[in-house]
Amino acid sequence: VNTNSILISRHMSTWIIYLVVIQLMPLLVLIRPGNIIIRDFQIMMVLQIAALSGFYLIWGGYSIDAWRYLSRFTHDPFGFEEEWLFWIIGNSLNKILTDPWPLKLLSVGGVLLFALAVVRWFKPSQMKERIIALALFPLLPVFFLSLGNTIRQGLASIIIVHGIVWLIRARWIGFALMGLVGILFHEVAILFVIGALAFRLPARIIYIFLAFAPFVSYSAYFLLDLLGINLDQIIRYSCYHEGDYHFLKFALSYGLSIFLLVIRNIRSLPDKTNYLIKIYAIMVGISSIFLMYEVPFERMLQYGEFLLPLIIPSVLITVFWSKIIIALVWIGLLSMGLVLWTNRSIMDTLGV
Repeated sequence: VNTNSILISRHMSTWIIYLVVIQLMPLLVLIRPGNIIIRDFQIMMVLQIAALSGFYLIWGGYSIDAWRYLSRFTHDPFGFEEEWLFWIIGNSLNKILTDPWPLKLLSVGGVLLFALAVVRWFKPSQMKERIIALALFPLLPVFFLSLGNTIRQGLASIIIVHGIVWLIRARWIGFALMGLVGILFHEVAILFVIGALAFRLPARIIYIFLAFAPFVSYSAYFLLDLLGINLDQIIRYSCYHEGDYHFLKFALSYGLSIFLLVIRNIRSLPDKTNYLIKIYAIMVGISSIFLMYEVPFERMLQYGEFLLPLIIPSVLITVFWSKIIIALVWIGLLSMGLVLWTNRSIMDTLGV
């Protein structure tokens, strides 16, 4: 028992040091006195991407849900009823790699795809935004729980984020293609596609949607129960539980969506950022529809979380930018990160 405790303690220490270093690297560039040349930003981006990819090369492939994927990668991918593209890729990797490397490479592929989305979203002149976006990524639960555990949903989410980049640029064919590919990875991603398509809704409609969404599941349960229908048997994963922070996550995401909607009204943000804020708020609303059910709510919320690293850098740069404020914000975010990274449920989920 003592030996196991020592090993767990060492794993935790290494885990925390690794993640803290990932966070300190961009901060040192952002608050450095004097002008920063583009090459410094480019080098930092390469280091960030390498560090985030390295995280899954070291710790990836051992999570709870991911091992279920490995056991299915040996099956005929067309034997499944849906999401064939994910199973085809998993089955192909399984034929040439030993466990758990198919999962490690899928997680690393997700990191690289997300980094590409950051590069596509922000202009070459927005190098600060790019490195802030990459730094924010491991401060979000979705980095661990989607890319490290529910990998199928994580990859689908990032693919659809690429589609949203096309959508906001009015490239409908690109969006449709990415949406289809995302659904072939995870069929429930169709709700993310629908949420994205609503990005031109007036803000007042989104406010109304947010106001009523949290009551939908409770009302539906009551009304259907009167008709003798059990909603628990209709909602997938309705009886699953993954943690004790269900309503805290709701409060944080709900408050953040309202805050971002308000900010966009009182400060001049880029149009594309305004559209992303709307999509994020819509996804919070869609997830809130399932508030009565912990796992469906949290899984739905994860789609919207992938948008935050693309939204927050523009808000920071446009509204709050100064080196002192950035340093203070970073200290606050790093503190929040330490709470997340040392959370027992996160480490248990990833098999640390």
